[in-house]
Amino acid sequence: MMSIAAARERVLKAVPEPRPETCSLQNARGKILARDVTAPGPLPRFPNSAMDGYAVCLPGAAGKEAPVLPVVGESAAGHPYPDPLEPGTAILISTGARVPDGADRVIPVEQTEPQGDRVRILDPGTAGQHIRRAGEEVKAGDPVAAAGERCTPALLSYLAGLDVDRLDVFSRPAVSIITTGEELVPPGTPLQDGQIRDTNRVFLHSLLRLLTIPVPSAVHVGDDFAATLAAIETARATSQVIVLTGGVSVGTHDHVRQAAAAAGFQPVFWKVNQQPGKPLFFAVGESGLLFGLPGNPVSVMLTSLVYLLPALRKLSGERTAGADPPLRGTFLSPSSPLKPGREKIRLVRITGWEKGLALLRPVPHQQSHRISAVVRAHGYVILPGDWTEIPAGTVWPLTLFPWTVNP
Repeated sequence: MMSIAAARERVLKAVPEPRPETCSLQNARGKILARDVTAPGPLPRFPNSAMDGYAVCLPGAAGKEAPVLPVVGESAAGHPYPDPLEPGTAILISTGARVPDGADRVIPVEQTEPQGDRVRILDPGTAGQHIRRAGEEVKAGDPVAAAGERCTPALLSYLAGLDVDRLDVFSRPAVSIITTGEELVPPGTPLQDGQIRDTNRVFLHSLLRLLTIPVPSAVHVGDDFAATLAAIETARATSQVIVLTGGVSVGTHDHVRQAAAAAGFQPVFWKVNQQPGKPLFFAVGESGLLFGLPGNPVSVMLTSLVYLLPALRKLSGERTAGADPPLRGTFLSPSSPLKPGREKIRLVRITGWEKGLALLRPVPHQQSHRISAVVRAHGYVILPGDWTEIPAGTVWPLTLFPWTVNP
């Protein structure tokens, strides 16, 4: 059996190049830029006021106290004053409103005293104060975003302010989910003797929605070859990636590998020297990728994070997909005894931080059916197969769950 690293390398090697597309700003959230973006114009587009107050023309105002100026008009947001400002005059101005030519500063309203159609300037301030100059943040033609960047809400807002309305991005791969097993019943349906909830479909669908991955279908089939084959053939018509859970072992009711072959998928590997999730299956076809994950819920969760997630990130255009974890942690106490033989994907909880390292404790009761162990964890580590324990003080690479916030 191959190692985790070798299996993940084969998955990533099989991932095709991401597909570029052009989309609107509204549909770009979470996608990766396929091309650099330059500013089509300056930001700000025109000189505008940083304060509510008065735009004035006070040449040579230094040393002069409390000048009284005629108020000749107003510049409101969206309704600029149309004429240049003459020396020794003022206009009322709102925050964000255009500063007219000739104005050399803005006086905050708190530093003024209105007197009918005139205004007394209590503090003339300095030339240029409270004026946002055109192009002071970005000039036309400046680079503002690079290929490979994620379209975050902040970036999209920034680009909208620059009057960018369409972007070249990489499309998100569509993923179909197929859970297998006669015993599985969706939440809300009465349980019969021997039945359990279909937690795998809930987890995978929620994970993909968190990653803004489209899910054309999420279905369940029983332990039946024909039904499994039909579900795969239906899914490949709408999806680049098909994820199945259960039915990948050697039992008489396990049909996923045979159904995948009948649908035209070529196996890349079956079984990885890991715990949990040994009977992992991965295949490729003309229509895309197929993952056959084990059926136990913790095995589904961890193998989807270790293998499926890097593949989806690479398909989405992320340059760091499959890279080593950027975080490291140190174990505060020895772990319970580990059975040697297989590499271990171990759940860990962060109890604090010290000198840039996460302080880690292994989550107790880690078994492939205990979802509660994943709920208590912040992430996972991958340990060598020959370890029989994790010594206290061990520093090790750590991968956080994509849903972990402020551990």
